[in-house]
Amino acid sequence: MRWLAVALALAPACFNPKFDNPTCGPNGECPPNSTCVAGACVVEGPDDASVDPDGDPDGAADSNGVTCQGTGVWEVCAATMPSTPVALATTSLNTTTATLCDPAADFTSSTQPDVCVITATNITITGIVTVQGARPLVLFATGAITIGSGAVLDVGSHRLTGVGPGAPSAGCNAFAVTPGASANGGGGGAGGSFMSIGGNGGVGGKDLAAAGVAAPVSQMPATLRGGCNGQTGGAALLAGGAAGPGGGAVFLVASTISVTGSINASGAGGLGGSQDAGGAGGGGSGGMIVLHATSFAGSGGGKLAANGGGGGGGAGSTMGQPGSDGSVTTLTVPAAGGNGGAGNGCSGTATGGAGFAATVPATKGTDGPASGECGGAGGGAGAGYIRANAAITGATVSPGLTIVP
Repeated sequence: MRWLAVALALAPACFNPKFDNPTCGPNGECPPNSTCVAGACVVEGPDDASVDPDGDPDGAADSNGVTCQGTGVWEVCAATMPSTPVALATTSLNTTTATLCDPAADFTSSTQPDVCVITATNITITGIVTVQGARPLVLFATGAITIGSGAVLDVGSHRLTGVGPGAPSAGCNAFAVTPGASANGGGGGAGGSFMSIGGNGGVGGKDLAAAGVAAPVSQMPATLRGGCNGQTGGAALLAGGAAGPGGGAVFLVASTISVTGSINASGAGGLGGSQDAGGAGGGGSGGMIVLHATSFAGSGGGKLAANGGGGGGGAGSTMGQPGSDGSVTTLTVPAAGGNGGAGNGCSGTATGGAGFAATVPATKGTDGPASGECGGAGGGAGAGYIRANAAITGATVSPGLTIVP
């Protein structure tokens, strides 16, 4: 059954409607329209036909005003029926602090993370909306969510401008081998792994410093989560190149979803090795996009990307170049690795690995030439996860869409 759990504050006369602490009062007290069942205050979920003879559909409010959409652990409820639309042009949104986040809306499942939920009758995106912050983003509309032509909902991570919402995930697996440090060439960091494996880093130069080895692939995710960071490169005279962060996470739930623009949850590129033989950072994996709707309309030309970032280039006497971020513009083209730094006999050949795109796996970072004092390159990063409850006709999706009705 779908139940919207409601919490009771410590004083019986003071009720706090928070979903993740469904405790009855000491004598079984609960607020109006709810009942104490096995120690929890519960109210009827709007789609539970077994207790609701009206069989309210997704997005309809029941007698106590609660409205829910989604299914199973992906059900989100708002305490009151949304009454106004939200229109977003080009803007930045931080899920940690945004006033648009509805504090009385949440997943009904306690397994889901803390999220920022924006509730509305309709949500329309017409420009580039860049999202960062500690919490994944949820867009909840009782009517339509529309991402217009040329518009971008960007929850990806970017090497120069920040980390997507909810990234990295606490559920990322540990890397298998840490890059070695050496003044003659640090090892390159591996790319992040999520739904596909990241590329390993490259071996350091003269001393053959160990290359970073990628973490295993994650299990199919059952909760909303960000992607996985790459691995920092091995140090030489200075610290190794920083890892690229994994992409962020977003869940769209509405009656109708239309994407003729783009949703980007790709990972960022790793930084190049620091001058004088530093190992480079690995790229960050793609994040997560989940969509649930009664219908997907007008999605021709739409793009959804959760690609991996490229690895940085290993350093010679000069720094290696950073890897490219995963892209939603050319989402079937892998993010390129950075070029290696020249000098120290390195010839700039320690090029970073490419990130995952389309069906092309991430690749390994190039080894630093053993004839010189050269850092190893960073590995490219693996794919994120894109899921919907039905096919999205006419959209280009990378990685491929997972359909879970």
